[in-house]
Amino acid sequence: MMTSEQKKHSTFQEVFFIMLAFVLWMIMFRGYLLGRVALFDDAISYYDHIKFFLDNMRRGVFPLWDPLWFCGAANNFFLQRMGMFNPFLMLTNIFHAVGIPYTTAYLLYLVSYYFLGCLGFYVLAKRVLNEQLCAYAAFLLLLFSALGTRLFDSYLILMFTPIAWFFYFLVDFSSQPRRHSFVGIVFTLVIIGTTYIPFYFLLVLASFLFFYAVVYGNTVPELLRRYARFAIQNKILVVLCIVILLASMIPGVLFFKGSGGKGEFVMPARNTDQAVGSVLGVQRQDSTNSWSILEEIFFARYFYTDMTQIKFAVLYVPFWAGIIFFLGFLTRANKRVMFLFLWAVGLFLLCVPAASPVYGFFYKHVVLFKYFRNLHFLLWVALLPILCLFIAGQLKSFLSWQARSWSQKWAGFFYLSLVHGGLGWFIHWSQFSLVSSYFVLILSYAFFLTWLFGSLRKSAGTTLALLLVIIAIEPFEVYTWLSQNTKRYVPYAYSYDYTDLEFQYTRFDNDIDLAHFDDAPKEPPHPDQIPGKRFVQPGASIYYASKWYTYLAGNIDYDILRKYRKHRFILYDEVEHLAEDGMNFLTFETSLAENRNKAFVSSDDPEVLAAQSQGRHSYYAQPLEGDSDSFRVVRYNVNQIKVKTDFTQPKFLVYNDSYHTQWRVRIDGRPVKLVRANIAFKGVWVPAGRHTVEFAFGAWHLWWIYRILFILIYGLFVVLLIAWWRQSRRDEAGS
Repeated sequence: MMTSEQKKHSTFQEVFFIMLAFVLWMIMFRGYLLGRVALFDDAISYYDHIKFFLDNMRRGVFPLWDPLWFCGAANNFFLQRMGMFNPFLMLTNIFHAVGIPYTTAYLLYLVSYYFLGCLGFYVLAKRVLNEQLCAYAAFLLLLFSALGTRLFDSYLILMFTPIAWFFYFLVDFSSQPRRHSFVGIVFTLVIIGTTYIPFYFLLVLASFLFFYAVVYGNTVPELLRRYARFAIQNKILVVLCIVILLASMIPGVLFFKGSGGKGEFVMPARNTDQAVGSVLGVQRQDSTNSWSILEEIFFARYFYTDMTQIKFAVLYVPFWAGIIFFLGFLTRANKRVMFLFLWAVGLFLLCVPAASPVYGFFYKHVVLFKYFRNLHFLLWVALLPILCLFIAGQLKSFLSWQARSWSQKWAGFFYLSLVHGGLGWFIHWSQFSLVSSYFVLILSYAFFLTWLFGSLRKSAGTTLALLLVIIAIEPFEVYTWLSQNTKRYVPYAYSYDYTDLEFQYTRFDNDIDLAHFDDAPKEPPHPDQIPGKRFVQPGASIYYASKWYTYLAGNIDYDILRKYRKHRFILYDEVEHLAEDGMNFLTFETSLAENRNKAFVSSDDPEVLAAQSQGRHSYYAQPLEGDSDSFRVVRYNVNQIKVKTDFTQPKFLVYNDSYHTQWRVRIDGRPVKLVRANIAFKGVWVPAGRHTVEFAFGAWHLWWIYRILFILIYGLFVVLLIAWWRQSRRDEAGS
């Protein structure tokens, strides 16, 4: 039994070496954190939309609509995939509030969230391995693996961190059911369920439960009895947590319902499976031909002979993991290592559709498989952590071996020499370009020799320090090369860096949707196209947008659309019904190009079609370029705009922001009919005289759903922290 002083020293030592590893990691990625290296690929989009969300939240506005994305789109897609209810998102605002530039504040949030995930993995490893040294080894292998690089080119960290903590709370609760662990399970489930696509987690959890039942089936009845006793003893807590968990699913369910064939948004750049009946579905052929785990591994292997060329998304684990893997061949197998091995192999077979029939079976019989295609994500958020646990399990088995005679020690010495010498020959033969790998071999050889002959076992601090050096020395060189291979950051490099949340009458050519169009190829019309449709600017260049805006963009000339949509408000004196069936796009396109004083509406309502300005009027429509005596914007946020009008004649006002059925319009406080105008936008007849016109997005119940969920989820987070703190105090008092 350790004394209280020894426990304090051990805890201090543990915290010190964990923090020291974090500091070393930050030094390795200093170029990114100091703003010299730019974000890449999907990380840019997440930066953009999180910034848009947080900028609006600072103004007290929950952004249900994004007017900057392809002439406006419902924001629930981006809110859902970035985890809008995650309290840790607010770290960016906290860092920014103390004077840190926004981009740096955001990067600090990403790093903090990654460290939080690695910390969750460490405490999980301690629970699984029941040994601090090996848990620290697993933690270091994961911390310095390529998972950390994905902060800057992807969004995998948003999935990994809550998954790591979920499994910690699950293992902790299963060992000894306590309130803080149960609340932790529910809180992490809420974050997982409201971030990106939770189907990945469901696959990881289902495979975990299956292989756990295979290996540890005899323990399942006792676990179920423990869970039942806890539920009976804590009925109110369990019911409240389940209610919050179910309530957190409402936004996702509403978004999923809106993805059907008659939904409000489309995703033409994503390969959809219409047989699923949802724009979120994917074809099996698309899934098997796109990137999966096997392709990810094959891609990475080309860099292993010259790591100086390393790029993002290259699978990398510190070289020491390979040494442990081969040393573990002679160790005695146990259930823990066998379970981790089976779990990893099962997930691997499930996620290599090109080489395994397993995926085809599940795609055919399990509907969830029809909604996600990025199977290689599981390599990072599941297989890589499992691999690190597996390696740490082998390390524990090797270190627990006791040489009871000099002959056994010499046998151990021979095997250590064989493994390290063989790997040294291999990296020399393969022209491995990292000098640090040779230092890893030398230090590892010294580490195991001193452990074998007993001198290293006496000092835990020295052992942890040597372990940190052995594992971190090679990543230091690897990530130096990665920083040099990544493009430099320039101010305002990301789309939402230069956006202004104040209303502007004119869209500029650097707006987000135009930037996307500029990257799209322009193709000549194909002779087999549907008559009347001219796909001059392919709609497939759009990833996510309003279905009507995508329809418009795919059927008229890009330059005409660019010129027309420049003005957010246009006044017309006449309207004409425009039926989509058999539409003559050339006539419509000519009208837009010439700015004719006639708006085309989808409605065949006689009141809409009969209303028009009296007397003679101009041949040209009237784009509005600023406030005037007859038109003035008096209030604006991304969900709402209110204008004051004073027209001498009735005017048909077109708001060139994408049409959506959840937009409402009121004139002088009275609801009036909102019309879809010029195929993709919003229009309304405004009477002559002084009036107040207000456009607003989102039904009232949506506002209450989001507000209540924010209160519930943030409250659950506070309850978790309090319960955990109280349990820690009780544990200290009991010891």
